[in-house]
Amino acid sequence: IPVEDVKEGDLLLCDSGQVLPVDGVVVRGTSALDTSWLNGEPLPRWVEAGSEVEAGCMNAGAQLLVRATLPAHRSRIASLVADVERALLERSPLATLADVVSGRFTVVVLVLAAITFGIHVGTAGSAALQHALALLIVACPCALAMATPLALHVAVRQAARREILLLRGEALERLARPCTLILDKTGTLTLGRPTLVRWDGEPALRDVTRVAEARSHHPIARALLDGGTGESASPDVTDIREVLGRGVTALYRGQPFSAGSESFVRSSAELDEQAERWLTSGPAGASPLLVAWEGRVRAIGWIADPVRPGMAEVLAELRAMGHELVLASGDHPETVAQVAAQLTERSGNAGLFGRVVGGASPDDKRRLAEEAQGRRRTVVVIGDGVNDAAALATADVGIAVHGAAEAARLSADVFLGRNGALDLVTLLRSARRGLAVIRRGMFFSLLYNVVGIGAAMLGWLHPLWAAVLMPLSSISVVTNAFRSRIFPAPEKSS
Repeated sequence: IPVEDVKEGDLLLCDSGQVLPVDGVVVRGTSALDTSWLNGEPLPRWVEAGSEVEAGCMNAGAQLLVRATLPAHRSRIASLVADVERALLERSPLATLADVVSGRFTVVVLVLAAITFGIHVGTAGSAALQHALALLIVACPCALAMATPLALHVAVRQAARREILLLRGEALERLARPCTLILDKTGTLTLGRPTLVRWDGEPALRDVTRVAEARSHHPIARALLDGGTGESASPDVTDIREVLGRGVTALYRGQPFSAGSESFVRSSAELDEQAERWLTSGPAGASPLLVAWEGRVRAIGWIADPVRPGMAEVLAELRAMGHELVLASGDHPETVAQVAAQLTERSGNAGLFGRVVGGASPDDKRRLAEEAQGRRRTVVVIGDGVNDAAALATADVGIAVHGAAEAARLSADVFLGRNGALDLVTLLRSARRGLAVIRRGMFFSLLYNVVGIGAAMLGWLHPLWAAVLMPLSSISVVTNAFRSRIFPAPEKSS
């Protein structure tokens, strides 16, 4: 039935790989739920009978029977979308300096023409009219009006070649000022998916674990499969059984094999001193996957959402440019703090982040953006998930990164393509160059008008020469814009 027809109290079956259509409570089943859209947490949340679940979360495990507690139009994701739409409607467009100046230009020119006529009317009526007419001809409001849109047009074209999409032109002007950058963690600063970051112990058991986990839909199983060794080994693994929410058991070369959480594996296998050392020296923020064979833990795989390569250097450069950095994530506060510490250490800047916020809901992120507004800095939110959409819409400039959810892309002013947040330095530096091009174009236009109008008021300019000179202002602005390199040329692929 259509999701709009689902009523409170209805029972729904949600198979593995399906997205929950409404908020509800689990009636039967145990499974892993991908809640990254809501809180940015890349690792799954285990649910069972009595657990509350939200629309938009994906069932990454076994089938669930869910009782709807709210209709679709009142779900949390529906209210989040409503917040995004409201924020977009309330956002006022930027009134550029060119709009203000060119809007008043015509009135000023008419007044100056009248003054010119009055100055020269006592000498000769025809000369006074000629001088006033020369002033009206030589004055060129077109160049003032063209300076900003021409530069923005050039910037948009050049940015698109680097897979940076400027969805709203005024964003470039806002980004040219000092910014407060509110950065999401999962999928923005990190890869956004569970990844095998280290393997301690017997290398051969890694392929055995991959074979045992091959049929599982669990995100950690996917991490093991993605992190394969690339070898063509086919271990002798039989009698594979999955224990939902805990791990897998099997027979490897006829001997008991198990892989899963620490409590699950330790219930049937012992840890020697070597395994204990592995457990205490694991990577910060990573979750251990214990692997046992023949009744003894022989390996530990570490699963984490790693920081994107080069991200620490990008953040250090942004900080050196004078921008403030705020890390805000819905992930567990301890995990967020560990990622912040890791980036700070790699960047070599002890004051990299002005503020680190963990456990932030979509409403918390939106309020964080609102609180930062009202200062002289531009508030910029960078994210990729539905949970970032309201904050992206509320900020002065919202930036969605590669792989972003549709709601995030629709809420954003800028979309960073393949390189994601790694292109932030390029974007912000280019914004400053773009503003310089706009100001240079306006300067040429204003200089021309001041000189031309002054010459006409002094009676030094004939209307015919005014007609010849008038296009020069527009030509200078067009040349200034199209000869400018606002965004660097894309790197050529080898």
